[in-house]
Amino acid sequence: MDNNPPFNTQFDKIERPIGAKLIIIITALLLLSLGAITILASALISNDIRITAEDNNYTINRRSAQEAENFLTMVRSNTLVLLDTINAAGTASPVARLASDFFFERNQQIAFIGVVRETANGYNLIRSLTNERFFLSNELDFSVTGVFLSVH
Repeated sequence: MDNNPPFNTQFDKIERPIGAKLIIIITALLLLSLGAITILASALISNDIRITAEDNNYTINRRSAQEAENFLTMVRSNTLVLLDTINAAGTASPVARLASDFFFERNQQIAFIGVVRETANGYNLIRSLTNERFFLSNELDFSVTGVFLSVH
């Protein structure tokens, strides 16, 4: 006689083994958790990049504004020294002409210096100095200063 117990044939075949089911469940959990972490990290990193870019823009703008302010302060200071020199030497003296030539040689980006006085009708031009080299190097007509001053 056969010592083996009888097996029901319907249980002999296992459709999906428990190991395969565990692998599928663990893989699904890993994919879901990795997907959630990736989405969260992407959102946080993009927000951080936006904040960093805004901070960099602010820093660059602040630095540019400071450089422009320093440049304008320097030009104002140099112009006041030139005007004091011209007043001390006399407007028609050769020293005044030499001082303005030196000034415009060192400050080639300045086209025109005008001293104005406020009146009831607006502003009147009292004294002006023109950087002829600026106009020649930029191929501009000297008469544009008069047009500009009449408009503004």
